[in-house]
Amino acid sequence: MCASILTLLFAVAMSISYGIKEPLDYSVFAFSAGAFLLSTFSRYVWSLDRFYINNN
Repeated sequence: MCASILTLLFAVAMSISYGIKEPLDYSVFAFSAGAFLLSTFSRYVWSLDRFYINNN
C-alpha cells in the first residue's frame, strides 16, 4: 500500500513539475495503479516467500 501511495505522489509531483505528458510517457500512473492492485491481494501465487516455503 505504501508503494502505491509513494508512486502516486511521485506521479503528481512529476505532473506539477514537468506537465502531464511526462508521467504518462513513463507510465508512472500505471505503475501506481499496479502497486495498488498488488496491495489488495491477500496471497501471492508467484511470490518468493511461497517459492521458498514450497522448496523446503
